[in-house]
Amino acid sequence: MEAEVRRLVVGLGNPGPEYEDTRHNVGFRIVEAFVARERLPAFHRKGGGLESQGSFGGSRLAVLKPLLYMNRS
Repeated sequence: MEAEVRRLVVGLGNPGPEYEDTRHNVGFRIVEAFVARERLPAFHRKGGGLESQGSFGGSRLAVLKPLLYMNRS
C-alpha cells in the first residue's frame, strides 16, 4: 500500500502556451523547479491537474499544478 500523502504544494497558473512565460504562471514555474531540484517524479495527469508525488523532509508530498485558469482556482 502506498504511503499516505502528508503535505500538498500547489502552484497556480494558467494552462496553455499563451501564458507559458507570463507572470500568471510563476506558481507553475516554482513547483516545476522544486520538483526538478528534489528529483521528484515527472508530473502526470491526475483529475483536473498535473501531479508529482515523492518524499521531502521525511514526509510524503504531492505537488499539484491545477489546469484551471487562475480566476477559477
